[in-house]
This record gives sequence, C-alpha cells and structure tokens, in this order.
Amino acid sequence: MQRAIAGLAVPPDLILVDALEVPGVAVRQKPIVKGDALSVSIAAASVVAKVERDAMMREYDQRYPGYGLGHNMGYAARATTARPCAAWVRPRSTGDLSTGRSGGYSRRARREAGGEGRQG
Repeated sequence: MQRAIAGLAVPPDLILVDALEVPGVAVRQKPIVKGDALSVSIAAASVVAKVERDAMMREYDQRYPGYGLGHNMGYAARATTARPCAAWVRPRSTGDLSTGRSGGYSRRARREAGGEGRQG
C-alpha cells in the first residue's frame, strides 16, 4: 500500500482503508470496519488485489510444485494444513546443529545436490 500511494502521480487527500490504518503513510486515512461491504471503492480494490494474488499463486504453483498453491489460491485449505506434504520436509541433519557444521542438511542430501559430504 505504501508503494502504491508513493507511486501515484497526484497524491490523494484521503485514503479509505479496510479496518486498520496503514503504517508509514503520510496521507490522511479513514479506516472503515468491514470496508469491503460498506465502500464500493474498498470492495473494488479488494477484488483487484484478490485477482492479482490468485495470478501470483498460480505462478508460484508452477515454480514451487507440491504445495498446492494453485488450488487454494492463498487460503489455507484442508489439503495443505491437514497433513505434512513431502515437499515441506527437509532432509534430516546428521551434523552438530549447535555449531552449524552440517548446514542443516544431511551429507547425502548435499552430495545429491552436487555439494560435498561433511564439511569442517
């Protein structure tokens, strides 16, 4: 929101915001609780933001497969919160985490990724 306001050619006298004021904005603000239901301007901005977010989630789904981001479009869905996904699991560390010697990954995982075995 800060970047959007800063990028305007003509600065606004007032901005309507949904429920909470936006920190770091020098423009006068009018927070409206349930603003998307009470203000057509806030409702329109909400639709534009959701359409843009959905497009980003589809792109992220292509970039990061396995999380189901294209299916839930950013909302928590049962499929992504009910059980861990294999894509979320990081290889188990076999090194000393207190010294950070393994870098948090197992020697096998580093070898498979093209790195070396145990360092240090």
